[in-house]
Amino acid sequence: MFATVTRRRRASAVRGLLLLALASCAAFLVWILLSPDPSLAFRTVTSVSSLLQRFGVPASLAGSAHLEFVLNVAMVVPLTFIAQLLWPRVGWERWTAYVLLLACAVELLQGLLLPQRAAQFVDVVANALGAATGAALAQLLLGMSSRATQKDAAARDASR
Repeated sequence: MFATVTRRRRASAVRGLLLLALASCAAFLVWILLSPDPSLAFRTVTSVSSLLQRFGVPASLAGSAHLEFVLNVAMVVPLTFIAQLLWPRVGWERWTAYVLLLACAVELLQGLLLPQRAAQFVDVVANALGAATGAALAQLLLGMSSRATQKDAAARDASR
């Protein structure tokens, strides 16, 4: 009985932390994507490019076009990874579709309301790829965790 209560409290605490992390990721994305000043995004790409080149990555790979795509993928991965952990019954396909719609809306807002920002279809593609990657990685983790739990339960049953 005590173990069940402790497990529930732990699960509740983990869920609360995941919700906080999800809200933080979403707030960060809103800040980055809807900032009227494009210099933050430009400085980020430039800084990461310089860092990669210091570690020996060729400029052709660490250049701004390739790197901007990779960073657009990477910034969405944590969002759908956490969301998939919180709501495991929602498939990676739906998370990808949700982010695809949101990315279209963001690019539309950037193009219509933020004259200093550039709306680009490639950003929508990168965000959708990041969404699929994050949700799929979380599903893999959940699947491995589920198999480990089933093995533990089978071992406990066998020892009785």
